[in-house]
Amino acid sequence: MASTRELLRDMILRPRGRRTALHADFSRSSAPGPNDALRGFASSCFLGLATLLPACSPAEKYFSAPSFSTGETLLTTGDWNDLEAAARVGAEACQIAITSVESPSQSLYVFKLVTPTDEHGTLTARRRTATPDDPTAAEGPIAIELHASLGLFGDSSNEKKLLRAVEARLTDLKGVDWAPIRKR
Repeated sequence: MASTRELLRDMILRPRGRRTALHADFSRSSAPGPNDALRGFASSCFLGLATLLPACSPAEKYFSAPSFSTGETLLTTGDWNDLEAAARVGAEACQIAITSVESPSQSLYVFKLVTPTDEHGTLTARRRTATPDDPTAAEGPIAIELHASLGLFGDSSNEKKLLRAVEARLTDLKGVDWAPIRKR
């Protein structure tokens, strides 16, 4: 077996017409044999499985897409107990679906959203005044911070439209048990 130094020396100093083991000889043609067909089939199967398996699995289980959007924020007042109803009406007015509602604490709501173009987003509502233990907090209007984020890179116009729709519904429900849904 030749050392690397000898192989390099031979490559530099070899005459042009002489072929070495480093150069393949493509001058003769050979028909593919049964092993070539089996090798091609196996590599096609492997490539197909490697492509399809991740595509068919739920992506949320393995990674979550980074959010590059900062979103829009609005400070409003309203009844905390009307917030979920206001969010549902506001989302429907903007043609956005609410896929889940989470309330990790008594002063926070997180609504998971999906737009008609299949972009995911969140609407977060945070109680700004009155502690959750305060008995008047559920009855009267309090300050609520709404934050909307739609899509990976944000959609400022739809985020603002959603926040205004939720704010309008909170205003309609302020201090009353029910109110008709207004067309906007």
